[in-house]
Amino acid sequence: MYARIRWLLVESKGGYMRSKILMLLKERPTNINQISKELGIDYKTVKYHLSLLEKNGLVKRLGMRYGDVYFIEDNAYKHWDELYTLIKESLSRNETKII
Repeated sequence: MYARIRWLLVESKGGYMRSKILMLLKERPTNINQISKELGIDYKTVKYHLSLLEKNGLVKRLGMRYGDVYFIEDNAYKHWDELYTLIKESLSRNETKII
């Protein structure tokens, strides 16, 4: 499972954005529209990344309608230290590319 999560957050093209979404959800549960506004990215892009994070057991959706709240899955919280290490690597890799 570690290799799959590493690919999802660090090695894949969208890993940087998924890492930013996870950090935002760590601060507080929120919905797609709020994430879109805070990160300055398209609603459909956020929805896509959340779908991948949900399929891989990192986030959970409360409800099944527009405006429903997403939050960090309990199992992801249990392994937050390892997850955070991957998130930091993803964020630092992308910041290096920008400079």
